[in-house]
Amino acid sequence: MDGRRTLLAISLSILILVGFQWLHSVLYPPPPKKPGPETDKKPEAGAPADPGGAGEPVKPEAEPPAPPAAGTPGGGAPVAGGPAAPAPAPAAPSPVAGPPAASPAAPAVTRTIPFETAVYRGELASTGAVIARLELAGWKEDDRKTPLGLLRPFGDETRPALRLRQHPKGPAFAVDPANLVWEAQELEGGGALFRAQLAPKLAVEKEIRPAPEGRHHFDVAIRLRNETGADLELAYELVAVDGMSPEDRASEDPDSHAVYGVFDDERVTVGLKTEVADDIEDDEPIEKANTAYGGVANRYFTIVLAPRESDKDQPVYFAERLDPPGHKKDEGPPPSVRAGYRRTFKVLKGGTAEHRYTLFAGPKKDDILASYEPPKAAQLKNPEIKGLARLLDLGFMESLSKVFLWILTTLQGLTNSYGIAIILLTIIVRAALHPLSVKSQRSMYKMQKLKPKMDAIREKYKGKRSKEALQRMNLETMELYREHGVSPLGGCLPMFLQLPVFIGLYNALAYSIELRQTPFLYIDDLSRPDRLFHLGLELPLIGHYFDWFNLLPLLMIVVMVVQQKLQPKPPDPQQEAQQKMMTYMFVVFGFLFYNVPAGLVLYFLTSSIIGIGEQKWVKHRIEQSEGGGAAPAAATAAS
Repeated sequence: MDGRRTLLAISLSILILVGFQWLHSVLYPPPPKKPGPETDKKPEAGAPADPGGAGEPVKPEAEPPAPPAAGTPGGGAPVAGGPAAPAPAPAAPSPVAGPPAASPAAPAVTRTIPFETAVYRGELASTGAVIARLELAGWKEDDRKTPLGLLRPFGDETRPALRLRQHPKGPAFAVDPANLVWEAQELEGGGALFRAQLAPKLAVEKEIRPAPEGRHHFDVAIRLRNETGADLELAYELVAVDGMSPEDRASEDPDSHAVYGVFDDERVTVGLKTEVADDIEDDEPIEKANTAYGGVANRYFTIVLAPRESDKDQPVYFAERLDPPGHKKDEGPPPSVRAGYRRTFKVLKGGTAEHRYTLFAGPKKDDILASYEPPKAAQLKNPEIKGLARLLDLGFMESLSKVFLWILTTLQGLTNSYGIAIILLTIIVRAALHPLSVKSQRSMYKMQKLKPKMDAIREKYKGKRSKEALQRMNLETMELYREHGVSPLGGCLPMFLQLPVFIGLYNALAYSIELRQTPFLYIDDLSRPDRLFHLGLELPLIGHYFDWFNLLPLLMIVVMVVQQKLQPKPPDPQQEAQQKMMTYMFVVFGFLFYNVPAGLVLYFLTSSIIGIGEQKWVKHRIEQSEGGGAAPAAATAAS
């Protein structure tokens, strides 16, 4: 019998371990599995460039090539005031193509236009008419000195934002706007107006303005002017950003993911959708219509693009996997996501099509995201981006998580330490749950007191395995419970009721940007594992999971096992086997928590230490109230 129960306990442990591993794969996805051939080359001065390796013109089957591009024999300049460029690949015949027209001489080098606001510092570049550098004021890189760069997705290699490219499925321009050096005009108040010729008598303008007064967005406008004398069917792709680096750049976990807000049928509410980079197939990009915004995010920061108008030419959000240079199967830099909008539309002869967007680039901080939601957006003179606040996804216990976040930030304001604030928050939560804990422990102590009588009932029916005998034994056991006011679920139900609190606290601490780069004692950053020293271990199946020595999870295991040993021994052998199994599960639990943020582990460690003291106090109160006889075997249970 004991052997079968031990086997059952081991089997259940394996089952729960698999479940926890699945949960861990959702919260912390595994290293990428697919290598990508994509490489990038920085543009030479005065030469066309295509950052990210995309933006090639569409090559239709069995179609004549497009007219020669500017800078080739028989061709004119590709840009009004732009440089000479090599001929593009053959493009689909459309009203866009035609004999190239002569243009003024081109500048020899890319022009950069710096900008600076209360929240941004960066540069616009005329090659591709993009945001080439974007730093967030008040946020730092891992060295705590360098301003945080949002456009550094893979090591030191920069990828731009707001590239205008050929639509992969629509009619192609005579030249790819992503390859051009545009004419640039600096605007008063910051930003730039870029101009280029995409075909004879087809001009394009792109306006990029950083928002004033410390707001976290750019105002973007795309204008295409048709002077061909015929109506044109046009299409383009506007890339919000070519990938984002993971928050922990030393990690191989791909926390970069596609994000987009999907409207309901009435275009009133917006639901958040996410897709981890590693789950996007190379040949199956995401395409979604009727979206409020779309872009890329990592754990704490995001860059999303939101169309400003709601007309019949609503653009389609797209996201595709982006493998960095050096990416290999199960090792190297993790994949990221290229995301933006694709639009197909018609421009009447002599007319101009204008499309306006808002590019939000900043932290996933509740108050900042909410400032773009109606009606607050109008009060703060921000453009409306419905559903943007959903980017701080705290799960289905979001309301409870926000309460915990508010308490945490309030305590930090009083103590000037997030570490102390987490400890105080733990004490507050344990105090609030104290009545449930006391009820649970009283029930377990009562069950322990009934152990001799329950053993007598089992001895009475020992060897009797008929259905009627088992029913009579269960009836006598339930009658014993009723007689002494004990519920078999008395110890489990209060613990089950604490699960919503656990989930709310987990999400609040795991995704709170407030913990980012906040030290405590020897811990350098509460938003990451405590990483006492480097081990450099690479083990089969789990790879670099133990690359660092993390002390807090090990302490948590020890304290949780001690707490479990102090629990009263249950009278039922099956429950006793389950209790022993839980001791092993705490070891598994510590393994799964080995690389979670130190702030979260600090909470569980503190909670377990308080739990040990609470158990001893409850035991003492029970012994006092019942004259020392309420927990007769407590000493045995603790030994």
